[in-house]
Amino acid sequence: MMVFLDLKLAEHRRGRFLAAALHAQRLGDTLPEGGGLLMIGKDLQASGDVDRDVLTSWCAAPGRTLLLLPPYDEGPVLASLDWTIGFRDAVAQPEGRRVPDLLAQETTYLLHGRDGDCDREAGHQWSDYSVNTRFSKAHSGSGVLAATCLPLWSITLLNEVAALDHWLRALHRHAGLAVEHRGAAAVVAGPAPLMPEALGVMVCLCGWQTGDPDVIFSALKAQPVPMFQLNRERVAELLPKLRAGGYLDEQGLSAAGVAALRASPYWGFAVRLREELSS
Repeated sequence: MMVFLDLKLAEHRRGRFLAAALHAQRLGDTLPEGGGLLMIGKDLQASGDVDRDVLTSWCAAPGRTLLLLPPYDEGPVLASLDWTIGFRDAVAQPEGRRVPDLLAQETTYLLHGRDGDCDREAGHQWSDYSVNTRFSKAHSGSGVLAATCLPLWSITLLNEVAALDHWLRALHRHAGLAVEHRGAAAVVAGPAPLMPEALGVMVCLCGWQTGDPDVIFSALKAQPVPMFQLNRERVAELLPKLRAGGYLDEQGLSAAGVAALRASPYWGFAVRLREELSS
C-alpha cells in the first residue's frame, strides 16, 4: 500500500513523522492512481467546493482511501455526510494494545454521525461506544473516505510503527483493489481536458439519463443534500462545449462522454445516481 501526504500535511512536523513511519510520499502535481492519501481534517473543512469535489471524487474509485486526521474545526466534516466533530468529555478506556488503545489518552475529539460504517475489530469504536474513526463508501465497489480522531502522528507510536501500518492497511482494505485508468485529463476528444466542473455536469446527465439541464436542477433540488453545487449560467456555457467535444448528443451523454466519465474519478457518482433512479 502506497501512502501519500497532502502538501500541507507533508510540510508540517506531523507529516514528517508519518513520512518516516509509513514511508509516505509527498503528494505530487496529480492525485495517485491508488493508495492512501492523508490530510488534516480542518484543511478539507476549509477548502473550496471544487477542491472538495475533486478529493471526494478521487476516493470514490476502488483502491483509494482519503483519510482525514486531526486537528478539525468543531462542527460538520462534509456537507454530504452527517459526520460532526466535537470534543470528548472523558478519556476513552483502552481495551488492549491496538493503535486506538495506545492513543486513547491523547484523543481529544469525538466523531458523531451514523453515515458510513466503523470497524469495531479495528478499534474504531471504544468500549463506551464512542467512535474515533468512521469510513464511507459511495457504493459497494468504491474506495473509502474516512475520518479519524486518533492523532496518528503522535510520538507514542514511535516504537509501534508495525501496529500503525497494520491499522492503516485494515482501513484501506475496505477500499478494494485499484483499477488502472487514464484519468479525466487524458481524455481529450474536445479542445481541452475535462475539468471537475464539466465532469460534475456529465455525472448528472449520465446518472439521471437526461440531456435536459432543467431535469438536472430539479433532481438536485430534490436531494436532501445536493451531490453537486451547479450554477445555471455556468452549465449553459459548458453544454455547448461538451457537445463540440463529442461528449453530448441529443439524448444526453454520448458513448464518448460515457467513456470519458468512466475513465475519470467521477464515475462512481454516476453509478450512485443510477442506483437511486432505479430504486
